Amino acid sequence: MNEKIDLNNLMADVDGFIKKRLVAKIKFEGVTPWWGGDHDGYTSNHIDEDEIVGRVRWFLRTVYNRFCATNLNNYIEAEEFVSKLLGSTSSRSLYAIRTTNTRPVSNNCMDLPRIRLATQGIRNKKNLLPVNIQNLTVEIYRNGSSTFDEIIVGALILTLAFLGIG
Repeated sequence: MNEKIDLNNLMADVDGFIKKRLVAKIKFEGVTPWWGGDHDGYTSNHIDEDEIVGRVRWFLRTVYNRFCATNLNNYIEAEEFVSKLLGSTSSRSLYAIRTTNTRPVSNNCMDLPRIRLATQGIRNKKNLLPVNIQNLTVEIYRNGSSTFDEIIVGALILTLAFLGIG
């Protein structure tokens, strides 16, 4: 293996492969504070891909069960549909999500003139308060067919618009 690898050609090939798989690049401008977090209830200091996928999963499951399911008494049909798109422990996702610019700006959301936040109980601790995300870029990549691109892009936009980015 004395072959020399041309890194410029390799990078161009990789960039071309990535561009072919890119479904959407969406830039959000924060209007409302981000109040997302982990399973312990603490507000995360950034937005990560897993949290976005979890919220989109919840949104799609709810919408599917309301408008498409034949049996409205359980979520099995909806979960099977959503798992086909976003994966599960036994199958890979048809889409990958990448986020950038996910760190909050230095000021606390309590300092913003557009926010008046009232909390009850222990919710006023620093790690429980929402954070001020000014800008967020989300890229959606396809791992297979483009059949469900519009559903995924629409669900992601609606989910982030109504659940915390604004």
